[in-house]
Amino acid sequence: RGADSLDGQLPAIFDTVADGVTVLDRSGTLRFANEAAARMMGLSSPAEVMGKSLSALMSEFELLNNDDTPFDPAMLPTRRAFAGEGSPEAVIRFRSRATPQVRWALVRSRLLRGATRETDMVVTSFQDITSLVLEAQDAVRVRDEFMAIASHDMRTPLAAVRGYAQL
Repeated sequence: RGADSLDGQLPAIFDTVADGVTVLDRSGTLRFANEAAARMMGLSSPAEVMGKSLSALMSEFELLNNDDTPFDPAMLPTRRAFAGEGSPEAVIRFRSRATPQVRWALVRSRLLRGATRETDMVVTSFQDITSLVLEAQDAVRVRDEFMAIASHDMRTPLAAVRGYAQL
């Protein structure tokens, strides 16, 4: 009885988690999604996610590496987990095809072995790291600006010293 009541509470428990959480079966069907996962996919509720194919949902997004090249679908943590990799993870930049909004997520997956290979599932978490990435990009920009100014300021007095030295 205790386990049954916990099973019934799992969706509510996962809805308190800030990260998106999904469960995918080997056929590519999403069996579970929490509220955060639905929001990250631009949907209003987990019901809009569950039962859909991962490929159909992914077609709504452009997956990119940091250098704007397409992210290789074979490197998705879900696929790597189904292939037997222990705890694959990846930082993925994604853009909804419906909006210009760009987000970054740290995606982690883990294989949940079923009684047979066909009943295996993968649980995946999506941590939105967009604000961290944007802050890091700003820090790099400020550093680069500082280095350009400092470099220029260092060269200017040295040029005067060289001029005097040549006299």
